[in-house]
Amino acid sequence: MRILLRSLQTGSYFQTVANWTDDANVAFDFEQVEQAQKAALETGLAQAEVVLWYDSPPCQLRLPIVQPAEISEAALTKCGMGQMV
Repeated sequence: MRILLRSLQTGSYFQTVANWTDDANVAFDFEQVEQAQKAALETGLAQAEVVLWYDSPPCQLRLPIVQPAEISEAALTKCGMGQMV
């Protein structure tokens, strides 16, 4: 499995901060979802998603970039994390 960052505006995949590619095979592999999300947030990529790219069987799962402010008290409570302080 590879973990990629994809622009929702262009459909291109992150390769470097200055370069994007239409070819997922040469896109940067973040190796962890958290690293891809952190890169998106730190570079201001609000219109991006994390893509979990599986080769066998071929499958791509898309995950939205979650802004820290979007994590609600209700979501934390649902996860058993209690109330925010």
